[in-house]
Amino acid sequence: MIEFIKGENIYMRPLLESDINESYLEWLNNPETNSYSRRKRFPYSFSEMVEFYKKSSNSDITVLAIVDKKNNKHIGNISINEISWVDRSANIDILIGERSTWNK
Repeated sequence: MIEFIKGENIYMRPLLESDINESYLEWLNNPETNSYSRRKRFPYSFSEMVEFYKKSSNSDITVLAIVDKKNNKHIGNISINEISWVDRSANIDILIGERSTWNK
């Protein structure tokens, strides 16, 4: 497994197809999780989530899974998107979906 960034409690790796599941879908559709997000305001369907995954590693977006080291559980994502290679700028979005890991 490729680990891009390792911390004391977490590591980041590429988003895997196995990460695309009902728990992830619940994160995306949870109003509390997304209260300060600029993500889509209407519920995601499973097929929309699969399409997002398919686009998650192109030249305009990169998505990494945030994984808890203790149990290797996918707890969230960090994405670099709206990448402008000319302007050398991008947006960074962080989603911690697993509630048990909030505030840690």
